Amino acid sequence: MNTDLHALNADDWAKLHFANINLKDPRRRSRALTIVTALTRQPGVSIPKLFTRVHDVKAAHTFFDVDEVTPSNVQIGHRTLVHQRIRQPGTYLLIEDGSEFNWSDKSPRAVLAATAIQ
Repeated sequence: MNTDLHALNADDWAKLHFANINLKDPRRRSRALTIVTALTRQPGVSIPKLFTRVHDVKAAHTFFDVDEVTPSNVQIGHRTLVHQRIRQPGTYLLIEDGSEFNWSDKSPRAVLAATAIQ
């Protein structure tokens, strides 16, 4: 497999970066690869728009509901590969998003009406 990251297609990139995913169930590892590959092909697309089959949308949502599915477990291979790569001479753009979301408060929210900009 070519390891020049810019020459890889979405499938090969996903396999290279997420081959060492730390999930016990092989079906979950396979589902993770399916999700990562789809996200690589269409970055920024929501899960319902990412897949054409309802089954895949439901499976993706179920995947993220499993306690074992954590950023650390899913990203271990990717992080290892990136750490290896940045030890080589070069210029790198490293983007970090430290956002944290808490959806535990289930109280209803007011819906704001969209206003047109004139």
